[in-house]
Amino acid sequence: MKRKYYILLFMIEFTVLSRCMPELSAQTDQKFVVELGQIPIRVIPFTEQYTFRDFRQGTISFHNGQIVGALLNYNRLFGEIQFIHLKGDTLSFAQEKLIQQIKIDDELFYFDQENGYVHVVTLYPSTQLAEKQLIELEESKGSNGRFSGYFGPTIYGNRGHRLETSEGGIIESNKLFRRKTNQTLTFHKKIYYYFIDHNNRIHKASAYAVRKIFSRYRKELNQYLIDNPINFKDPHDLHKLLTFCTHLSDPK
Repeated sequence: MKRKYYILLFMIEFTVLSRCMPELSAQTDQKFVVELGQIPIRVIPFTEQYTFRDFRQGTISFHNGQIVGALLNYNRLFGEIQFIHLKGDTLSFAQEKLIQQIKIDDELFYFDQENGYVHVVTLYPSTQLAEKQLIELEESKGSNGRFSGYFGPTIYGNRGHRLETSEGGIIESNKLFRRKTNQTLTFHKKIYYYFIDHNNRIHKASAYAVRKIFSRYRKELNQYLIDNPINFKDPHDLHKLLTFCTHLSDPK
């Protein structure tokens, strides 16, 4: 009986929410191979490095209330929003911690120190579903069993600013992607998902996060998660979960 109720609930809520819901990005294993002696930033297509095909007019909203306009785009290699300077150079923001949100065309990005930039893909009455797209390096092991090459072992999390070389040195990723490789490298396009609560705080998508955001309905959520195992890397599963949470918080 409960399963029939959940299915019916999902169909009703989906009809309402899908009107403003963009197509959700499923996790893909798209890869890019950079051969020995090639420069990664020249091999990986521009259309894959960036979310938009060109830099577009947008606005940056700061925590102090200031709003600034600029030509903007999201770079998947570095995991950051970049802008076009008056001189025509492509630059990154130096004081990202001052940024509250960025809007490019009709697309909204939020930023915090822990998670970096996330892109809102679906709006719900009490929360938002967001994603972060990155192009990450696949580490390869050398003959001695250790990760080899100037990329590895790599410290390459959600923000790609600083990488550790196999000798233990640190190199800025914006320089690293612009120099010739000393081995063949494989990069993968990855998608990570996040919840944004009503206070615009960013949470990595997980059972813990959804229970925290909807703490008033922990009992109902626990039962739902038992009856409906969620893959927190699948946007369609996440949509079903947040649709259920929407009904709990606003049962009209």
